[in-house]
Amino acid sequence: FIPEKSGVYRITSKSEKEVNGWIFIGTNEEWAEKGGDRTILTSDEVAERYTPELLIDPDGDGIYEHDYSNVSMVAYMEAGKAYYIDIAYYDVYETGTFTFDINWVGESFGYFIQASPGPITYIESAGGGIGQLVAGGIDVDFKNDGYAYQVIERGAGGNVTKWGKKIYADFYYPTTLFPTQSIVTLLKANAFNYTITERDREALIILDGIRLDGKAALIEKWIADGRVADKEAAEAEWSELDLDNVVKDGYDDSFDGEFTSEQIELAKYVISEGIYALKAEWGAELLTSYIWNKYEMDKVIRGEFNEDATKAAEQNAYLEQSDANFNEVWNNYYQLEDVKCGVFHNHDNRTDKDIKAQEYLKYLEENGRDALKEYWDAEFSSIIPGEDENVTDISEWRFNYFWNYYQMDDVKNEIFHGKVTDYSDEILSYIEKMDNGETNPERQGCVAVTRELADILDTLIAREVFEDVQNGWLKFCFYYDLLGEITE
Repeated sequence: FIPEKSGVYRITSKSEKEVNGWIFIGTNEEWAEKGGDRTILTSDEVAERYTPELLIDPDGDGIYEHDYSNVSMVAYMEAGKAYYIDIAYYDVYETGTFTFDINWVGESFGYFIQASPGPITYIESAGGGIGQLVAGGIDVDFKNDGYAYQVIERGAGGNVTKWGKKIYADFYYPTTLFPTQSIVTLLKANAFNYTITERDREALIILDGIRLDGKAALIEKWIADGRVADKEAAEAEWSELDLDNVVKDGYDDSFDGEFTSEQIELAKYVISEGIYALKAEWGAELLTSYIWNKYEMDKVIRGEFNEDATKAAEQNAYLEQSDANFNEVWNNYYQLEDVKCGVFHNHDNRTDKDIKAQEYLKYLEENGRDALKEYWDAEFSSIIPGEDENVTDISEWRFNYFWNYYQMDDVKNEIFHGKVTDYSDEILSYIEKMDNGETNPERQGCVAVTRELADILDTLIAREVFEDVQNGWLKFCFYYDLLGEITE
């Protein structure tokens, strides 16, 4: 393709089968003469956040979705210069016919794409080893207005001499490090409440399971009693009575909200049935499903014993054992009496790495330095120094490396590196600032990044992925790659 005028062009495929696409400068033959391959100007792997050209309505019901079978590539091209468009089926054995459009976008275009695509990487140390972990992607910094911007150029001493545009965090869609959850859904999962331990999170999931199992039992009862005709009508009734919120409010038996007696009675039934289901699940697991089924323990936990006195006595013995098992898991392992009242258990500021360091310090105290060194040699045998480090004793090098990595001197002096903070309200305040997309549809569900937001997102990455990732928050972000004659 040789454009007649310089500017930004969009190339969009039209295929019923999945395709990939690239735009090259030069042919294989031209570049082979220079000892290299073709230069990729761009490809469909560039993660553009909003591509209306790829929105389709497959069912004709006005509900649009992204067409992942096709590609839409944007590039700035100079007039009179040859560009080579390559679109091919994803399946290399596929054959068929497809078309593509080449459309003029304008003299310039703000290409809203991922600021840090791909995995977290690292900067090599002077000796070729693993150095600072980095998000990768574009260079960024904060202006005096408190917002993050792309840095296009830096001068001597690292001072910014040319700025790009603002950086935006995507709150609405899943992003690179959390491919199944957005910031909004992470908030709902209490991911920003660092007073909650992993076990507390599991306990919250258990409480939600009680609600869902109890709801299923109530809907079944409503249909059987003729209160509703079917599940769809039952769902409408459930919503009308706001039973999700009533049940959640009643986990601790308080029912502090302004609820009717009917709502409270139904919620108690839901919670009761949900706990029966949980007792059956845990009981079958802890007593074995064989015993649970043989002695009809689903009936026994509801007070229904066999008429035969001998069998009833056996059932009662297993019931006592089952209740003891249940209470042990409920009270001591998951501490659900606390969690259902909103009391969580992360009251120290130790990170996972700090806790591991404490374990190593205990091992060191009990077994000595040589034993710990030998342990780390076996545990981390794949970690070796770079070729340029001129290390004569790899075992000693590895010991010093992990001593520093786990910040053992700090931990030995009870200096820990985490924070016990609930950032949920702060994240909620940013959710309220999400762009509605009316002026810039590509930014719908995005929020301009402040220093505070960047710090909170970095804290999440340190807790859930890796600690100390330089600009890790960029993994949630998009920016405008300014194509064309744009001087800003």
